[in-house]
Amino acid sequence: SHQPARIVRRLVVVDADDGLNGVVNITISAGNTRNKFDISGANLMLLDQLDYEDTTSYELILDIKDSGSPPLESSGRIVIRVLPINEQAPLMNKSSDSLTLPEDTYAGTLVYKVQATDSDRGRDGEITFTMANNSSGSFILDPASGELFVATELDYDVAPNTMTITIKATDGGGLSDAKTSVLSLTIRLQDTNDNPPLFASSLYKMAVDENVPLGTIIGSVKAVDKDSGIFGQVYYRILGNAGQKLFDLDNTTGVIKTADSIDYENFKEYYLFVTAYDGGRPALTSDTLVKVQVLNKNDNDPVISPSDLVITISELTPSGATILTYLASDKDTNITGFYLVETTQNFEV
Repeated sequence: SHQPARIVRRLVVVDADDGLNGVVNITISAGNTRNKFDISGANLMLLDQLDYEDTTSYELILDIKDSGSPPLESSGRIVIRVLPINEQAPLMNKSSDSLTLPEDTYAGTLVYKVQATDSDRGRDGEITFTMANNSSGSFILDPASGELFVATELDYDVAPNTMTITIKATDGGGLSDAKTSVLSLTIRLQDTNDNPPLFASSLYKMAVDENVPLGTIIGSVKAVDKDSGIFGQVYYRILGNAGQKLFDLDNTTGVIKTADSIDYENFKEYYLFVTAYDGGRPALTSDTLVKVQVLNKNDNDPVISPSDLVITISELTPSGATILTYLASDKDTNITGFYLVETTQNFEV
């Protein structure tokens, strides 16, 4: 570009005649597109600002006449090449933007395209895109197209779940004359239900005395879900089996209580199949096994048979002879022994 009314070249024309016959007049006869140039005396003048993006060169045809009568004339040609300068910075369609991505977006997915133009021509109008504030390495930017791709696995549950990256559009003006525009892009990750609740153990062992009161706490299970919000809320339930009616499981705390009378003599142990599920729709689940051992208590009287009997023996019965055999049973585990409550020295068990 040039400032208006500026001398761009002094023209030298030689006419060997003397006097008026040697006085030369120069005019532009062709090629003066949009009247950008004029001749003043022997000077080529620029009348208006040039624009490389509009016209890259001018070919001026000159008429040259002397002042004789009749005048003698000739012609000349001047080629003017317009040199470009880096006038315009890349123009983005916006200076800030935002988008929301599900955390399970696959690596390699195109998620955004930067729009930028540069009205300069040639190298000065070529745009290169770069990115800053991408310390996590979660995204990659194509420097030529401005396309933004997911580079690695995203995880809402690992901070940060909101990122702001800076994208720069730089033209080809070189180190000293390059011009830049900036876009601030905020990316928010959207939580998805991608983690099931996990129990701390695949087998829980608990013990309970028989005949304890209803509502007695015997233990608890615990599962943790790495998701956030409703997807990370954990609930519990006992799957249908023999122990389901005997035990109550709090569906939010995982605490297990007795719900009915428990008798060692009926079952010595129970296996509860417990499922943990989250708040997703559909829910993600995991299972564990709870072994409940019933501890025996001496809660049953032994039963003796016969319980009431009158027998007759001969006075000649020798010492140590068996005169009666009793049968006894006890619902508890073992009978510890027999003894006589009322006796004389004549009998022993």
